[in-house]
Amino acid sequence: MCFRKPEVLLSPLTYIYEHFASLEVMVQHPDQATRDSVVDALLGSIGGIITSNRSLDGLAEWMIARSPDFNDEPIEGAPTIRAATLQVMIRFFTADPLN
Repeated sequence: MCFRKPEVLLSPLTYIYEHFASLEVMVQHPDQATRDSVVDALLGSIGGIITSNRSLDGLAEWMIARSPDFNDEPIEGAPTIRAATLQVMIRFFTADPLN
């Protein structure tokens, strides 16, 4: 998770935090088309979850995913792994930076 220094609003005193969480999705299968379709389905499911609850039931102000980075990892003697790394930005406000 990546943490940034918060922005501060002075009236009323509010700290705005943005955290970035990394999600990794990996699929290992001998067929490339199957690997790609399963990774796409998993990313689509994650996107649907984020879209349906952008406030994390009131814990955050906003949550959004960035475009994933894809990587194929060949394994000697085994099927290749298709990996996708997804950054999710979670923004929240608080009046107390220690809370």
